[in-house]
Amino acid sequence: MSSMKIGKFNLPYKIKRSDRKSVGFAIGPNMQLIVKAPQEVSVGKIEKLIEKKKPWIFKKIKDIKKQKPAPLDKEFLSGEKLLYKGRRYKLKVNKVKNDERLSFDKGIFNLYLEKYNKEKERRSRAKNIIKDWYKNRAKKELKKKANYYASSTGLSPKGIKIKSLNKKWGEHKKGTIELNWRLIMTPTKVQDYIIVHELTHLEYSNHSAKFWSLVGAVIPDYKERREWLKINGKLFNI
Repeated sequence: MSSMKIGKFNLPYKIKRSDRKSVGFAIGPNMQLIVKAPQEVSVGKIEKLIEKKKPWIFKKIKDIKKQKPAPLDKEFLSGEKLLYKGRRYKLKVNKVKNDERLSFDKGIFNLYLEKYNKEKERRSRAKNIIKDWYKNRAKKELKKKANYYASSTGLSPKGIKIKSLNKKWGEHKKGTIELNWRLIMTPTKVQDYIIVHELTHLEYSNHSAKFWSLVGAVIPDYKERREWLKINGKLFNI
């Protein structure tokens, strides 16, 4: 592990060589800088590029430090809370002999679960039931919301898919928009922003000034919603 002094800050960095054509930067674990560079680029040149990239590096580190940590793993016991549309609702566990499911009624999540001898097996089953509920609810509500914005903006996708997306809230592929099912746990204002964001990619593939102008025409405070999600995004997991 190497390090480089930037002002008063001693920045650790690691160089990963590859056959790529350009130098790329990312902030990795423990706030270290990961530099992905072609084989022929010298360390001296890399350090000059790091110096030029200093404002970006400091901003990224600052953003990461602001992020709220992921919550502890749930035990799926009565009294715990589950997120839905940005709010936390109490979970009540009910033992049954069959018909395992999750329902939401009058502000309470009722989990109907059989008796399990192994705690690990019980938690795994509870987690899967809850995930399935979220996914089914997301398919209904997020698709309905996406269709509403598609109609109001005139940006009509070929399809709307609800999926498990790795580290992404939304994506667009060949005229189809894909939404992460975990969005159903976030506030509705965040859902609106992500949906409009992905619909706008049907018109502009990159994040140009025109892209953000169109997003802003529909979601005037999109910057605040985007920043909120950046800080709180790790909270929305099971």
